[in-house]
Parts: sequence; structure tokens; C-alpha cells
Amino acid sequence: MTTTHSELGYRDMLKTVVKSYGDVVPTLHQLASIALTLPISTADCERGFSVVGRVKTKLRNRLSQKILCCLLYISAEGPATQEFDYSKAANVWTTAKSRRISLD
Repeated sequence: MTTTHSELGYRDMLKTVVKSYGDVVPTLHQLASIALTLPISTADCERGFSVVGRVKTKLRNRLSQKILCCLLYISAEGPATQEFDYSKAANVWTTAKSRRISLD
């Protein structure tokens, strides 16, 4: 059974245009190629803005770009707080370099 173009879905139609009609209509080929690379949803972008809102507060508005990027990455991709080993992190931090702690 042959499928007509009207029976194809959005992505399948774009793929057909890219594969079959690139030499006939080059501008349409380019447009279909771009359309296939665009995200369908903005959920990832919105999730990123939400993470920025949690990390960059009024009290933390002077973070350097490097630290902000690291904190955003940890907040978005890091382990859940229930799974994080705080004692191991504290040990790594204290052994990284000598720290002067005044207990006066």
C-alpha cells in the first residue's frame, strides 16, 4: 500500500522533503532541514530559567560567570539532595588545601 503525502505526519513530511525534493526545490529543502533541527518544546529552556531563578537570588547577584555556570549545572544535572554524600564532600573540601579556621 502506497502512502500519499497527505497521510504523512509533520516530521515524516519534512524528512520526505529533505530526502526527495532537495534538488527540485533547494529553498524548501533548506527550510525543512532547519525545521527538523528546531526543538518542538520549550520545556528545556523554561527549566533552565527556573534553575537560574533558584540559584541567582538577590543575595547571590554578584557571582562570577564561572561559579554561576557551575552552580547552575549542579542544580540542573547534579544528584538529588537525598543522594548526596555531604560528609565525603566536606572531607574533599578540607583536604583540598590548608584552611585556617579560627575557633576563638
